[in-house]
Amino acid sequence: MYRLSLALFSVILLASCGNGENREGEGGLQEIAAPIQERTTERWLVFEGEIPCVDCDKIEVTLWLEKDSIQETNDYRIKTIHRNTAQGDIEEELEGVYARLTGYRGDSEAVVYQLNPGTDAPRYFWLQENGQLRVLGADREKLVEDDEESGLTYDLQPRREN
Repeated sequence: MYRLSLALFSVILLASCGNGENREGEGGLQEIAAPIQERTTERWLVFEGEIPCVDCDKIEVTLWLEKDSIQETNDYRIKTIHRNTAQGDIEEELEGVYARLTGYRGDSEAVVYQLNPGTDAPRYFWLQENGQLRVLGADREKLVEDDEESGLTYDLQPRREN
């Protein structure tokens, strides 16, 4: 029931934001939101993946973004495990707030999540059309995968939690 209400609210919100014109190519956000909504908990959007690492084998990342579109900022949690560093596996968990930014790389409807807005060390994640989050650099530019053999990318997959 909660998911149905949330989906209905999202559709109403998106419809009310239009200016009455029928423009091509604007259904993308709704097409992205529906599958992501099915892979989330009632309170959190959850993304996970393994990304490249300069001084370790890989970094395992799990990111939780609080779902509450009414607030200007929301809570996040991120857990990273740096695998096989010189000191062994290093695990880190952080919490804070994030902001939802609109507009990226010439796309005015693109969504970028900024962890720790207003600090010296924000982190950026770009919501791609396929529903994945792309880890961005501190300058909000795409990071380049240097190690083609590992097959690791900077993409985090949406996860369904039961």
